[in-house]
Amino acid sequence: MLRRLVADTAVSPVAYAGDDLGDLPAFDAVTALGGYPLVIIHGEETAPAVASASTISFAGVEGFAAWLSALRDAVYT
Repeated sequence: MLRRLVADTAVSPVAYAGDDLGDLPAFDAVTALGGYPLVIIHGEETAPAVASASTISFAGVEGFAAWLSALRDAVYT
């Protein structure tokens, strides 16, 4: 589904954020598309396979929200 969405919209670059094992296929798809898998880490409850799915990670939802805010500010200033 992610690959089709990217193909249909021709968006680039593409990123996908996730935090559990169900996100692994999307992490693989976004990587294959040359995009950025973004992992949200929830401490010890984060599965090792999820934590190692990307070199880009955030400390919880708060860390990801802060990054999104900084991205918004960088784009719209």
